[in-house]
Amino acid sequence: MLFMLLFSCTSTLQPDSGEMVRWIGKEELLAILANPALILLDARYGKDWKRSDRKIRNAERLDASEVDSWEGRYPLDQKIVIYCA
Repeated sequence: MLFMLLFSCTSTLQPDSGEMVRWIGKEELLAILANPALILLDARYGKDWKRSDRKIRNAERLDASEVDSWEGRYPLDQKIVIYCA
């Protein structure tokens, strides 16, 4: 499973062996946003997400404090981008 993290989250994701975690910048994210196979996850905490007027269209909001429950929820062969601020 390929995870790419855009910004630093307050929780730390620890990839299992065989997984690759890579940081990308906003320019690279903009270049792949049109890809229909992209899974985009907004991992901001509820209060931060609610207060923000900046949300990426088609991103699914998931609480970073519940990262352990994300396992098995997404296809292993798709590109996944998790972002938070």
